[in-house]
Amino acid sequence: MPTERGRAQMDRSDAIVAAIEQRLAERVGEDAFGEFKRLFRQVAEDQRSWRA
Repeated sequence: MPTERGRAQMDRSDAIVAAIEQRLAERVGEDAFGEFKRLFRQVAEDQRSWRA
């Protein structure tokens, strides 16, 4: 269970990631960025299966 300080740090990092993603989506378009995230998740999942 995160401490109050840890929770605050997690909230801050979530806000930073959200701001970065929003900026990138504005630059390349929502659809293109959504597709990028989908493909990136697929690559990450494939990487996990290589360790098994």
